[in-house]
Amino acid sequence: MKSRTLLDSFRFAVEGVLHVFRTQRHMRFHFFMMVLVLVLAKIYRLNRTELLVLFFSICFVLIAEMFNTAVEAVTDMITEAYHPLAKQAKDVSAGAVLIASINAVVVGFVLFLDDARIRQVLAGAYESSPMPIAYIAVIEVVMLLAVLVVLRVMGYSPTDSRSPINGHAALAFSLATLIVLVAQQEVAVGVFALLLAALVVQSRLERGLQGFRAVFTGALLGISLPVILMRLLP
Repeated sequence: MKSRTLLDSFRFAVEGVLHVFRTQRHMRFHFFMMVLVLVLAKIYRLNRTELLVLFFSICFVLIAEMFNTAVEAVTDMITEAYHPLAKQAKDVSAGAVLIASINAVVVGFVLFLDDARIRQVLAGAYESSPMPIAYIAVIEVVMLLAVLVVLRVMGYSPTDSRSPINGHAALAFSLATLIVLVAQQEVAVGVFALLLAALVVQSRLERGLQGFRAVFTGALLGISLPVILMRLLP
């Protein structure tokens, strides 16, 4: 057996990360949320200690998701038939991801919604506060949900191939465009956000859930909405 070099080990590790990113929808979602959180961290100007806590929380979620994928792969390799122990292994690994995600949410609330920032918002100090951006993001999500509700009333489900708008594409490109507008000087951040949104669109097309027209319309709506809101809102 050929001995493995340090370069080989590094290459195999990178291949593992790329495989999880390409094949696991949840992993792509975690990466997308990571970009959003890091942009918020820059806007809020977190100190070094807060950034370290945030960074470790993000890594904790990503590592848990990768272990979950590994456990599922090994379990499926051993048996494709239903077995209580196989179910238990998958449930436990999924539970690890859940705990890591809850931890990340708690850390996010503590860092971004602490008492000092809440008092700042209540005092009306909006000029130096990043909360208007958060308000725009909330308005975006609410408006997109309203569009999906209207489509639902019209008889289109979120996975209906006849739907004229793809909600996943609209939400992904809406958040990505907001990141681009906020981080104007950080070109790499904006490009990465748009690439993640494109991956969401690609997954919808690849699975054949909706056609190109619905995905394109959703992406166009997602791009236009934050631009219009940033123009209209003070």
